[in-house]
Amino acid sequence: MKSILSAAVPVVPIVATVACATSLAERSKREIVGLTADEVRWFTPPYYNDGRQRAQLFGDSSHGGAWIDRVKIPAGARALAHTHPQDELVTVIEGTWYLGKGTKFDSAKLTGYPAGSFIIIPAGIPHFVAAKEGTVVVQLSGMGRFQTSPPGAINPQRVARAIEKVVAGKSVPRVFRGYSPSLASANDARVRLQQYKRA
Repeated sequence: MKSILSAAVPVVPIVATVACATSLAERSKREIVGLTADEVRWFTPPYYNDGRQRAQLFGDSSHGGAWIDRVKIPAGARALAHTHPQDELVTVIEGTWYLGKGTKFDSAKLTGYPAGSFIIIPAGIPHFVAAKEGTVVVQLSGMGRFQTSPPGAINPQRVARAIEKVVAGKSVPRVFRGYSPSLASANDARVRLQQYKRA
């Protein structure tokens, strides 16, 4: 019984945060809604294991639709190289956020963005981040489910779109370069994609 209760305890703040963000979205359709910094509810998602925290201000980034989240990064923390399937829109709220481009973390490539900065990281661009001097708070916004992948990982959504283009007879996506543009079926496209991945 104790193990069931201890497993359920971390879920309660996440459920409460999602309910708060959802109720804010519903209330905003009928009235002005405002949150002070003290009212923002922070939680630690299961995929954060370095002290970072997240707050859902509007919508639900884990389910899709329009959303706005904040991320609190403790001093000295860093996120290794990763990509996102959609553009990442970042506003620095507090501190200096360090961002670098590349498939491996390299502190020499970090550029500092102080509070008030706005950054757009295009979909698929490998990047890494750090909080050097102190706690950093950034605000992220987007459409669709928030996802993170290691650099070079094949994004299933991109693969599906590429297969649809090939089957529809449109231009051959880069992932299929070297193969015939007239693939007979989606199954044929999948087989050729597997061959490409092995090559």
